[in-house]
Amino acid sequence: MFDWLQRNQWVYILVFGAAIILLWRSLKSGDEVSSNSDVISDECWYYDVETGDSFRAKRELVAPIKSPKGNEAVWASMYGCGGCGPSQRFAGFYVKHTDDMKKRADADPAVRARLFGERAEGRLYSTDGKSWIAAASPGEAGVLDSFRTRCGELDLKRCP
Repeated sequence: MFDWLQRNQWVYILVFGAAIILLWRSLKSGDEVSSNSDVISDECWYYDVETGDSFRAKRELVAPIKSPKGNEAVWASMYGCGGCGPSQRFAGFYVKHTDDMKKRADADPAVRARLFGERAEGRLYSTDGKSWIAAASPGEAGVLDSFRTRCGELDLKRCP
């Protein structure tokens, strides 16, 4: 048997590698939030801080923006319990940018383009749309994870 393994080492390596990959994927899948759509829309969700209404507007806008009612509105990261219907959907957290960063982004398309990546400069997070925490601050992780247990037994879905 050892003679066969020595002659066919590549088979052993492939089987062992596949087992490791499957184990890693099964462990990692518990941390993921499933998406309700593979299509990226040109619009995303915003939240009117005064009225509590959610609405859709162009994704490229730099929050805060003006809502249809003229109030300040911030970007809303929407999730759903089991689906993304109106009764299932909720805002996991809110995002806006500092006044200085918004002015710079509105004036320079290159700065605006960098805001939509992982870059944290000038980004603020909130769980209620009123109290804000700077990105890369000690409280950021709490804001970004605060909603993950809200659905109980139902699947948490990212709503486009």
